Amino acid sequence: MTSSKPADIQRTVLITGSTDPQAIGFTAAFLLASQYNSSIILSGRRDDSVQEAVKALRAKLPPTASVSGVVLDVNDQESIESVVKKLSDSTGPLKGGPLDVLINNAGVGAPPGRAGKGSNNMFLQVELTTAQDMVDVLTTNVAAPVAVTNALLPLLAKSDKPRIVNVSSARGSLEFASGLEAARTGAMVYNASKTALNMVTVMQAKNLPQHTKPNLKVNAASPGHVKTPFNNFTGLRTLEEGAAVYVHLATLADDGPTDSIAVDQGRNVREASIDQGLRKPDSGLLTDVVSSNVPAHALFLDAFEARECAGEQWRRSLRHLVEALLEQSKGGLEGEKSRRVGERAPDTL
Repeated sequence: MTSSKPADIQRTVLITGSTDPQAIGFTAAFLLASQYNSSIILSGRRDDSVQEAVKALRAKLPPTASVSGVVLDVNDQESIESVVKKLSDSTGPLKGGPLDVLINNAGVGAPPGRAGKGSNNMFLQVELTTAQDMVDVLTTNVAAPVAVTNALLPLLAKSDKPRIVNVSSARGSLEFASGLEAARTGAMVYNASKTALNMVTVMQAKNLPQHTKPNLKVNAASPGHVKTPFNNFTGLRTLEEGAAVYVHLATLADDGPTDSIAVDQGRNVREASIDQGLRKPDSGLLTDVVSSNVPAHALFLDAFEARECAGEQWRRSLRHLVEALLEQSKGGLEGEKSRRVGERAPDTL
């Protein structure tokens, strides 16, 4: 990244789906408030959880910190309009001022009760996925960020440095999915929603500045596999590591990027891969969100998630090996099983 130091201090930030102290949105709120003196507006679907979150965040900050909350169901247009009305009121959280930063953090992995067995709430077997499953997830992960953003544009237009952050994932990369075992873990609905959100980000970045401010920045964040309730705390990254990319994009200076997907405080995967030895510099992982032939909109893949997928490949291969040995001990199909185990050994990253 070539952008200069962050220009944002004392900004007003609204984060959707940010009421869980054990999740990334709440942590990003704390970092923005504690490091940049930002005024924070938390949001969630239930009033009790919103009030509890506001109380919890205030307890972590100095008494002078500005923390408020609004009840917002991102899938309900009436709820969205109610929040806009409240924010626009001179007595509301903005006190008649602008909204500087919108972080579209609310999202789901699979419809409630539909996730498969295991540790991750995004996994739903491909062959069991219904059209309604697709509608439910894409409504929250794609349509809702569009609806919330459009409704809040007038308030963002009042800011001198408006910033929009859509929370995406490296799983939204077509090249990432085609090249790693992760594409076969059953997260089709979630992955597809993030691919769509990547395109939404690019289109918003290209079109919304003319309706707000020329220096509007619209980017997406890939926080990586963070230890949260979303994955039953199986992630390897800390909340602070995941939230750091939110903060980076929320506080971009005017010479910072737009229509990009960032991770690791904005380092792109080509830099991260050199640092961590995950891929050769010319591996081609730096891709456009739509086509690897059009490099204009760089997709910054999550090096940590790539590393974890590599580890998952080995774990799966080890499991297949154990299964094969057990089968052999029972006098099963030794030759065929062993051959399949060999075929499933992953490439070295």
